[in-house]
Amino acid sequence: MPAILCIDGDETVRDWLDAVLSEAGYEVELAEMASDVVKPLRDKYTPNLLITAFEMSEESISGLALAKLARDVHPALPIVFLSDTPVLEKKADEISAPMLILEKPVGREALVAAIQGFLGTEI
Repeated sequence: MPAILCIDGDETVRDWLDAVLSEAGYEVELAEMASDVVKPLRDKYTPNLLITAFEMSEESISGLALAKLARDVHPALPIVFLSDTPVLEKKADEISAPMLILEKPVGREALVAAIQGFLGTEI
């Protein structure tokens, strides 16, 4: 079962991601802050996909910085950014494929389809 690491400061978003992705058959790991997952990623924790908010409120590490760190350790890790602001998409050019930005609010079907496309799975 593919493992998906989800980081978002909004508890409602985390709960929704957990429900949608678990129902779709994925193993879900949740974190409120990017800083919560820095050490596990550096210690070689290897999710099959990273979903992160692009900007983190009240956090010193942005989703973009987390994605860069994750790619330093796991160069082929697929990354999905969740963004409230379409303008931020230009900043994501710093992250190479496989990478996707989904604008919040994202629909259940769009999220699952994006993940299945990245992972080549249909669970």
